[in-house]
Amino acid sequence: MSKAYCWSLGVVLFVLSVASVAALDPCSAGMARAAGGEARFYRDSSGAHRLRGRIGRTAVTFELAPAVDTLVLGEREAARLGLRAQRGGVVRYRDSSGIRVAHSLVLDSVQVGDIVRERVRAVVVSGEDAGVVLLGQSFLRGLARCRDAGAVVLYQARRR
Repeated sequence: MSKAYCWSLGVVLFVLSVASVAALDPCSAGMARAAGGEARFYRDSSGAHRLRGRIGRTAVTFELAPAVDTLVLGEREAARLGLRAQRGGVVRYRDSSGIRVAHSLVLDSVQVGDIVRERVRAVVVSGEDAGVVLLGQSFLRGLARCRDAGAVVLYQARRR
């Protein structure tokens, strides 16, 4: 992957991340704790909100990406996790550089903070090697978000 591509992808994700975080309401006292498990994403030096978590039993670094439909992994990260992406269906994946080839698959278990989701849709993007997993809507759907002291807090919204 070219440095220019990495830089442009980083700028796009940073802009999307900052815009979506700024729009979040502040957490009210005990909001996340009262609802159960939570995950806190803090901004790193690149401006992205990241957190260590697990896919299956293996630790990975997740980057909060609410504008993305699914979890997105690069080929190297998928290989490190022992995922056989080529067994998944071939799909087209659109990013800042256009449309690329990817393989779709379903992950048995994904954990971020105290939140565990099973059977999470993901794509493995050909040629991608960023070393982080984009945490998109296939995991985030149904979770509430708020801001607390510089962190983005995900938590399970109470059912009414």
